[in-house]
Amino acid sequence: ADGFLVFILNTKLIPEEDNKMKFNNVKQAREFLETQYIDPSDHFDELESLRDSGEMNMFGAPSWMVENLDLTINCANAVFLVWTEDCEVAA
Repeated sequence: ADGFLVFILNTKLIPEEDNKMKFNNVKQAREFLETQYIDPSDHFDELESLRDSGEMNMFGAPSWMVENLDLTINCANAVFLVWTEDCEVAA
């Protein structure tokens, strides 16, 4: 029992930045967002406005979403992936 307590005391929580998820496809991204109760389409207008403004390269959009939309990096990456697929389908 003492060893287990030492293990718990020495275990640190991994910040999300150290635990970035890689989504292999849009289905995985959508499934992850469902577990977070996030509807990716709620953020499409902001992404479209950002793209239309020409302020930045859109590959920087996930970091922008973390700073401006109060999303975690994993959620922002998933929303961005779903949005890019939506843009391709619409084209």
